[in-house]
Amino acid sequence: MTSNINTLPIFPLNTVLLPFETMPLRIFEERYKKMLHDSLNYNSKIGIALIKSGNEVGGPAETYDIGTVAEIKSSERTDSDEYYLILEGIEKFLITRTVSDTPYITAEIKIIKEPYIESAIDSHELSRAKLSFQNYINYLLNIQGEWKKTPPVPNDPIKLSYLIPQLLNLKLPEKQHLLEIPSSKERIDASLDYLSSEIIDLSKKLNAKMNMQYGRN
Repeated sequence: MTSNINTLPIFPLNTVLLPFETMPLRIFEERYKKMLHDSLNYNSKIGIALIKSGNEVGGPAETYDIGTVAEIKSSERTDSDEYYLILEGIEKFLITRTVSDTPYITAEIKIIKEPYIESAIDSHELSRAKLSFQNYINYLLNIQGEWKKTPPVPNDPIKLSYLIPQLLNLKLPEKQHLLEIPSSKERIDASLDYLSSEIIDLSKKLNAKMNMQYGRN
């Protein structure tokens, strides 16, 4: 997790970044090039926040108050003076006050800690969540025709609570809602509701694929 951060440059996007999630990002606007340079010269961290209203490119944008601190893991400059970044979500933050919006948004923020004790989930619930997630991954791999071993699922409930939503086919407000949930137990429970619905849909698609492949009615 990060050290204490008081202010953070905010990058408004039409996407939600979760803690422990990686994301590519292309930088081409001058204001965000300056943000990148300033950040790399300071602590290599920026805030990713979902746009509530406004535009991602050009004009101003209003964001949700809760976003994710992102660490810049790599930055590559192109011949056309654009930048391609790889970001990694670190932890959640709450915007308490906008300090400046020129040339880019800078805000005072409060890091939202998620104490492990408050995220307690018993072993039975954790095992059920892991099994459901593994089944979901298996369905995804089978639909894509990739018959291989399911990748390991973390035992840490906090990491698991952020990993499940990364693979779900969620609308942006739904993913933002999961980000804002305060505890991993509640986040896992909410994610499993979405996951159960998607497993039903994937099961139907897989059955249809198998019937078509083997000529069954």
